[in-house]
Amino acid sequence: MALVNNSETSCKTLGNHSHSNAAYGQYTQHLQLLNSYQSNFSISDDSIITQLNDAIRYAKSYSPFYIDKASWHEVDTIEAFQHLPFTSKEDVKSCYPFNLLAVDFSNIIRYGESTGTSGQYSSGFVTKNDWLSNNLEVCLSWGKILSNQDILAVAVPYELTYVGADIDRVAEILNITVVSIGTNNILCPWTRLVNLIKTYSITTLFCSPTRAIRLAQLATEAGLDPKSSTVNKIICVGEPSSSAKQKFIAESWNAKVYNHYGMTEALAVATPCEKQKLHLCSNRLFSETLSPKTGNPVPLGEMGELVFTTLNTEAMPLIRYKTGDLIRLDHEPCSCGNPHPTFTHLGREDDIFEAPDGLHHFSELDTVLFSIQGLEPYFSYTVTDNQTLSISAFHTQTNTEDKSLTAERIRTEIRKTFDIEANVSVSNNNEMLEIIDNCSKPGTAIPSSPLMSQQ
Repeated sequence: MALVNNSETSCKTLGNHSHSNAAYGQYTQHLQLLNSYQSNFSISDDSIITQLNDAIRYAKSYSPFYIDKASWHEVDTIEAFQHLPFTSKEDVKSCYPFNLLAVDFSNIIRYGESTGTSGQYSSGFVTKNDWLSNNLEVCLSWGKILSNQDILAVAVPYELTYVGADIDRVAEILNITVVSIGTNNILCPWTRLVNLIKTYSITTLFCSPTRAIRLAQLATEAGLDPKSSTVNKIICVGEPSSSAKQKFIAESWNAKVYNHYGMTEALAVATPCEKQKLHLCSNRLFSETLSPKTGNPVPLGEMGELVFTTLNTEAMPLIRYKTGDLIRLDHEPCSCGNPHPTFTHLGREDDIFEAPDGLHHFSELDTVLFSIQGLEPYFSYTVTDNQTLSISAFHTQTNTEDKSLTAERIRTEIRKTFDIEANVSVSNNNEMLEIIDNCSKPGTAIPSSPLMSQQ
């Protein structure tokens, strides 16, 4: 069944002005490609080795990084493939700017860079075929969530990134109205977005979880109850979103919350479905979930690092790329009908702490912190050199409780839940909210080291 109606009646009109014949022709061409792409929705197990060998052969023929490295070679089995070397983030950064580029630069239609939050930038290159295949894969999922009756506000960074332009393009193919907000809080401050929601009855937000939370607060301050607004769907991107955080966002807006996961090195890595699950983009990526310590596959349901190999990528092929992101694959296939695996995106591999019953991820702490009254819904977690867990939390403006008592309440709940001791600091919210309100990527606004009260 076609994902969207490709009849002429599906085109929107503005007043009495219909789309031009040329624009409509381009629109129907995209729909034909989309429906054709949908017919190849699943990848046969029998073809995986062929596709992996094609990817290896292509990388070794055209990518400067892989050309002279004999350790990457064609294989006969998945087990043999799992013994090939990894491509690390350090490798990718060391190749900046051109040493992973496998085509002539004249074939590149988009260029992006990582944010460089961990130091050296890394490059990202995209050909027209790379771009369109990514757009279409995203369309397959987003077309099941949104309709041409939706009005989508895209509030993500556009500078040197793909995600905003990618979703703009996806919305165009699906015939969805887009309001391109970006994250430049000077040109389009938060209050302006609140007014746009009211004026144009925006139904869907595409933004980071932190931005969704903060926008609900600011909407309330501006006299707009987010629960009664027209926003009924929020698609989160740019930072991990724990189940506790998703629940908080959903309740704040009275909306369904979805996750979308991508990166500079590979465009979309996983996309949401109507069941609010996150599906790996297995049409374009072969994925492995491996123990960060041993590099061996982990059983379904256990925490492991996502490692992927690009399939049919022209500009920047990658073999066994270690993302540094931890995920947990689900046991059961999704009831939405998409055969690609579903998983929970936990966050970075460094964001773990040890308890008597084993390793836990920072996202699990959200369950405890979001349940404690009187705290802002923004938290900072770190593990010190001596493996001590440190937590920063912030009082709401109306919380008059002594901060030391709040800190003790948090320590008590952490002790009950994980059987460990934690260093906890509680501060006023003023500095933290100012940082978030003036940051283009709010998910990184909360410092990586917990704020101490004197700071």
